[in-house]
Amino acid sequence: MLLDTLHHKKLLNEAWIIRRVENKAYYIKYIFEENEYIILTTDLCLVWFEHGDYKRIQQNAKVQNIDIESKREAAAVLARLKQLFLESLSRCSIQKEAGKLKLHCKSTVSQIQNRINTLSWIFNCELLDQETSNNDALSGPQVIYDHFIQPSQAIVNHFTENMSGTL
Repeated sequence: MLLDTLHHKKLLNEAWIIRRVENKAYYIKYIFEENEYIILTTDLCLVWFEHGDYKRIQQNAKVQNIDIESKREAAAVLARLKQLFLESLSRCSIQKEAGKLKLHCKSTVSQIQNRINTLSWIFNCELLDQETSNNDALSGPQVIYDHFIQPSQAIVNHFTENMSGTL
């Protein structure tokens, strides 16, 4: 799997959220829009990605025994998913499997007490390939370079250039 340039451009200016699990840091970028969500996660060695469009939401909803028969129903679930994701991101469980990273988001006890029906969702992010010859998509290492190394190096270069003039 590769990250297409459209999703790359959308995510490029989004801030990273750091989620620490068992002394390991995961960096997460996300976008929730009207009809889709995009999640990019990295541990700075590997990169995982999920694009939740109508079909993906419909497919993942079946795990929760939710039947989605229209795009309107999917949009309603997506609105609840966004709320769940934002409320539980700091405590969601993260599980690495072969070729996947699962972000399991659940409602808190206080949220469960205030609602009749609760939502639990597993975001199944797929591992990005390590190489590509496709100019319209990015590999995991390219994502790490564009989203971490290049911005960090720009800051270091700016600092270095400004400090050399003051010495």
